[in-house]
Amino acid sequence: MENLGTPLLDRAPKAINWYAVVSSQESIVPYMMDNGLLKKEMTCTHCASDMNLCKRKDISDSLQWKWKCPACLLTSSIRRSSIFEKSKLPLRKLMELVYYFGIDLQIYEVEKLSDISHVSVIEWFDQFRIVCKESLTNDPVLLGSNSEHLIEIDESLFGKKRKYHRGTGKQDTWVFGMVEKGSRKVILQIVEKRDRKTLLPIIQENVAEGAHIISDCWRRV
Repeated sequence: MENLGTPLLDRAPKAINWYAVVSSQESIVPYMMDNGLLKKEMTCTHCASDMNLCKRKDISDSLQWKWKCPACLLTSSIRRSSIFEKSKLPLRKLMELVYYFGIDLQIYEVEKLSDISHVSVIEWFDQFRIVCKESLTNDPVLLGSNSEHLIEIDESLFGKKRKYHRGTGKQDTWVFGMVEKGSRKVILQIVEKRDRKTLLPIIQENVAEGAHIISDCWRRV
C-alpha cells in the first residue's frame, strides 16, 4: 500500500499529537473524555448511583474500560451516551476518523490510511458533520468574547480558474471571513455583495460588542 501518512499529516503541523494519543491505550480514553467525545461521568440506570470508571487487562496488550456501579455492581460501556455507542470499531480507529475529519482529508485518503471501508468512512464523516452543525446551532461562536483577542476580517474570492483569463467570472464567489487571533476561531460566510449594508449585520451577529476589529477592507464598507 502506498505510504500516504507522512505527506498527508504534514498538512496539519499544528494539529494535536495524534500519534501520542492513539499509541497508548491508557491515553485514548482520558483524551476523548477531556474533549467531549466520551462522558466523564455516568449514572447507573438501575439504582441511579454514580458509577466508577474501571479498567482491566483481559488479554495481552488489550485494555478494557467500563463503568461500574459500586452499589449494584452493574457495568456499562464507556461508549454509552456517545455517538460511538453502537460502533464496534476500536477507539483507536474512531480517533483516527475524528483526526482525519478534523484535518479535512479526502475519503479515499482516509480509506488508505485507516483500512476502514469506503462506506464506513462516508457514514462516520456524515455523522461528524451533523454533530458539528448541531454544536454550532446550539452554541454559536461569538468572536471577541475575550477582550485580549483581536478580530481580523477580510474577503476572499473563490472561483474556477479561467483559461487565458477569459470568461465572465459568473461562478466566482466572495467569502467574508472573521478570525479571532489567539483562539483561531473562524467564521466564514458567502456574500453576494461586499458593502456596508451586507457585511455590518454579519459582524454584529458574530462579534461581541466592544471587540477590537482589524481589517484592510473595512474602509470600503
